[in-house]
Amino acid sequence: MQAIKETGANILYGFDTALLPILSVVNELGCNVILEQCIAPRMQLIKLIPALEQRVARKGISPGESGLGAVLGYLEVLSAIEQAEWRRSALIVCPSRFVRDELIGLGVSESKTVVIPYGVNITSDTKPRRPAENRKLKVAFVGAFSYRKGAIDYCQLASKYRMHSEFHTFGSIMLPDAVMSRLSSDIIVRGHLSREELFRELREFDVLVLPSYSEGSATVIYECMALGLVCIVSHASGSVITSGVDGVIFDAGDENEMHRAFENVLASPSLRRSISAAAIETSKENTRDSYGVRVVNAIGKFSEGLGQ
Repeated sequence: MQAIKETGANILYGFDTALLPILSVVNELGCNVILEQCIAPRMQLIKLIPALEQRVARKGISPGESGLGAVLGYLEVLSAIEQAEWRRSALIVCPSRFVRDELIGLGVSESKTVVIPYGVNITSDTKPRRPAENRKLKVAFVGAFSYRKGAIDYCQLASKYRMHSEFHTFGSIMLPDAVMSRLSSDIIVRGHLSREELFRELREFDVLVLPSYSEGSATVIYECMALGLVCIVSHASGSVITSGVDGVIFDAGDENEMHRAFENVLASPSLRRSISAAAIETSKENTRDSYGVRVVNAIGKFSEGLGQ
C-alpha cells in the first residue's frame, strides 16, 4: 500500500486468490486492479467432482479412499475468494479462451476480460529429436499427477495401449497411495526432475498426453510443442493448439475421443512428423518475450481507457 501512495500508481497487477485481503484498501486509494486468473474458475472443477467420483467408483475405489471430499472443500474456499476478487477487479487477464469462456459462464462480463496466452523459452543446444522408428512410442504426462489433471484417464490410456507405447509420468504424485497402487501398473513413474533434466528426457519422447479437466494454460504444452512432441491435450488444458495442425485437442473426460486421437497419432508416422514440425513453428510465436509484449500492450490499452 505504501508503494501505491508514494508512486501514485493507478494500476495494480495481481494474481487470483492472492489479492483479496488488500483489495478494499487498494480500491479506496483509487487504484484499479488487473487480476490474472491463472487457472480456470474453481467452480468449473467443483461441478465436475460428481463425475470424477463416479469414475473413481468404477475402479472399485471408495469415496473414503479417493480423497475427493477433501479436494472439494478446498476448492469451495478458493472459489469464494476468487469470485470476490472478480467483483473488485477492473480487468481480468485470462491465459486461454477456455478460462475466459468459463468466467463468462459464471456471469463475468466479456468486456472485463482479455486473453493473453503464455510463452516459454526453450534453449535448444542439443541434437534434434529422433522420431520413433521401429520402436514403441514414448508417451509423457508432465505435471502433478492428480484428479484435476486427468491422471485416471492417462492410466486408462496406458492400460489399453501398453503393447504399442511406453507411458511415463513426470512430476509429483498427488493421488492417494491406495488409488495410485491400483491404477499405475502400466505407467513408469519418473518423479520430479529438475527443469534441465526434464527437457533432456523429453527430447527423447514422441507424444505428450494431458487429459486435464481444469487449467489456465498449461505451460508444459508450450514447452513440449517447442521440443517437437505431438501434444494430445484436452480443451480444458487451455492450449494454443489448432487441432489437427500443430497438436490434437479432445474434450476432457471423453475417453473414446481421447483414444481415437491417440490411435490416429500412433498409426501414422507422417502425421506425427507433420504435427511436430507445425508445433515447433507455433512455439516460435509464444516465447517469453512475445508474452511480455502482449502483457505490456494489454496494460497500455487498459491505461489509455482510464484517461477517456
